[in-house]
Amino acid sequence: MRCFVISLIAVVITQTPLRAQPTVTQQPTNQVVALGGTMTLNVTASDPLAAYQSFQNNRLILGATNSTLTVTNAGAANTGAYFVVATNGSGMVISVPALVAVGNPELLAWGNDQFGKLGDGFTANNRTTPESIFANAITATAGSYYSLFITADGTLWAMGRGFNSTPTSVASNVVAVAVGYTQPLFLKSDGTLWAIGSSTPISVASNVVAVAGGNYPESVFLKNNGTLWVVGSSTPISGVSNVVAVAGGNTQSLFLKSDGTVWAVGSSSPIGGVSNVVAIAAGGSQSLFVTSDGTLWAMGDNRFGELGDGTTTARFSPVPVIGGTNVVAIAAGYQHSLFLRSDGTLWASGNNGAGQLGNGTTANQSTPVLVATGTASLAGVYSGSSANHSLAIGQPLPPPPQAPF
Repeated sequence: MRCFVISLIAVVITQTPLRAQPTVTQQPTNQVVALGGTMTLNVTASDPLAAYQSFQNNRLILGATNSTLTVTNAGAANTGAYFVVATNGSGMVISVPALVAVGNPELLAWGNDQFGKLGDGFTANNRTTPESIFANAITATAGSYYSLFITADGTLWAMGRGFNSTPTSVASNVVAVAVGYTQPLFLKSDGTLWAIGSSTPISVASNVVAVAGGNYPESVFLKNNGTLWVVGSSTPISGVSNVVAVAGGNTQSLFLKSDGTVWAVGSSSPIGGVSNVVAIAAGGSQSLFVTSDGTLWAMGDNRFGELGDGTTTARFSPVPVIGGTNVVAIAAGYQHSLFLRSDGTLWASGNNGAGQLGNGTTANQSTPVLVATGTASLAGVYSGSSANHSLAIGQPLPPPPQAPF
């Protein structure tokens, strides 16, 4: 009789514990840096193996993949709002923005001045070239009735309907601001989101890191875990995650995911025709995208030439903007678009009836024209989906030869 000996081998399967979604244990802090000085931003995540991405003015900084971002010999272009995204295999976390002022950056304004929204003390004098308005400005936004901006000390200022024709302080400890058609929203350094009410600010949400003002659909905001929310809703937008930037439009709101794809709120698939996107903007009915090679793309309504492709033909998929290379900042107004190139030149196209293109005329342009910023060295450009005026942040301009009549 044969004997069979069966050996049982116990196999022990060990599983690597899942890494917890990271949290930010050290937020970046506001800084004022002299021209030519050194800027250092530190962010620490709870997971020591987390990967980092840094953003300036909602634009991905290519190659900035460490928890510390250091810029030596800082210039005017380094002024702005910075935040950091930390990711691991289990999720992501986004820091609250930090404000960095390099030198003495000023707010510049031009275009429609109805209600005093240019902040120059007038209420009905359109400006066709940029004018210096206020010192130590870091970031800004524009709406149909007013303009808002933040200075280096975290003070939020506003001008226009319901405020004054010169800047009026509204709130403190502010790091981001947005406005749709009528509703201004601001984000404080503790991650709380607020709306400017008729008398006092109204609390909206917590753990917020970004906000975008829209019209149809409503304004949206981004929480620190990469989820997207509509203002007034008690739950995030279903199925949306890993969002790193948002843009609010008049008829469309956009969001950028960490994989470089762009989506429209309410869509079930990313916008085709562009990939590796590092910055987005949404206007009255046009959308702008900057890809990692610095190319600017545009799509949407184009009746005034706001897409900057040399035509007035609507585009239902992205087309390259003429001259839109080496682009470092973008803004979309109601019917005009602006972009800043790495050589410091600022360009604009679209409706110019109020001088919002800033080239000294009121003629519409379907091919981008140079904005008359003089000797200003710019860090960012801003408008809004309901705005027919433009704002920029940069080093001081020489005073105008005379006040407008």
